[in-house]
Amino acid sequence: DPGTFKTIGDKGVLAYVGDSTNAGVEGYSGSESDVEKGLAALFKECEKRIVVTIFASNIGRIRSICKAAETNNRSVAILGRSLHRMVGIARNLGYMDDVRDFIDEADIDVIPRENLVVIATGSQGEPRAQIARIARGDQRHVKLKEGDTVIFSARPIPGNEKEIKFVQNRLAGAKVTVINPRDTNHIIHV
Repeated sequence: DPGTFKTIGDKGVLAYVGDSTNAGVEGYSGSESDVEKGLAALFKECEKRIVVTIFASNIGRIRSICKAAETNNRSVAILGRSLHRMVGIARNLGYMDDVRDFIDEADIDVIPRENLVVIATGSQGEPRAQIARIARGDQRHVKLKEGDTVIFSARPIPGNEKEIKFVQNRLAGAKVTVINPRDTNHIIHV
């Protein structure tokens, strides 16, 4: 309704930014604070190393992962150029002031497996992204073992299902637990 937008503009709103990714899904989107709680509960159930793969641009999700890790006495490392770039920008803008510093990639093996969460790019199955490299076994800092968990904290974008399943099948073949939003009662994506 253009009249609604005009009224809002007359009240001083300069821009409207909308996300249509899940426009076809009925209802309302959940809260990122629910994801933080859901991840904290899920992390508590994981015994070894946890890798969470997300969209690198989702700063709210990065914060949720960091807070959930902190609740569970786990340090956090990030893998992927786009994640480093986004986190750097968010820190410069003050959005990460209450988030602890990340573990350097080269120090990942120094941290006991049960005390670490790794955030990695590639939730959509991109072959050059970090989670695909981990799944192939050619990521130099992260080698997953039986008992480790990979959490896909994103829904597939239509058309990416085949690539995502390929990565997930490689992980499952290595006896890594793979968790998607539909696989758990915990809210891990909104």
